[in-house]
Amino acid sequence: EMIDSVFSHCLQQQLVAITKFCKVLLTERNPPTECIIECGVVPCFVEFLKTGHSMLQFESAWALTNIAFGSSEYTQALINAQAVPEFINLLSSAVPDIQEQAVWALGNIAGDSFQCWDYLLQHGDLWPVLTLLSKEHELSVLRTATWTLSNFCRGKSPQPNWELVH
Repeated sequence: EMIDSVFSHCLQQQLVAITKFCKVLLTERNPPTECIIECGVVPCFVEFLKTGHSMLQFESAWALTNIAFGSSEYTQALINAQAVPEFINLLSSAVPDIQEQAVWALGNIAGDSFQCWDYLLQHGDLWPVLTLLSKEHELSVLRTATWTLSNFCRGKSPQPNWELVH
């Protein structure tokens, strides 16, 4: 039922479904993340990030953030679904909760592996995160952006191509 609702064209059904997915990802000791990915809803969640509906964007970003917290395979599923450019777009949202979820997701991706970290650097994803720190934002957004930057900076080997950082 949740899966069908995600694929429906009814905004209200989509919102109820994504909220249920978030609850499953957050409350279960061993969330069924692999099953969620395999049922094909991750690309829909990414599409929801593009909508103008702030609750749908927030809940989708939250679900994807929790998926990115899992294994490297889960993080790769988000990269394959083109979630990263959408997270970058959401950093400029007028809704602080959406900004925070987007930067948190990027932090989870950056912290996953050298390959993910390098992918983010190669796509210029460091600058939009730094931009969050240069403007007046909610404290929670600033904290999460700082944590995300720490994931870009922690003991990675090999060292990044510093030309990408400048």
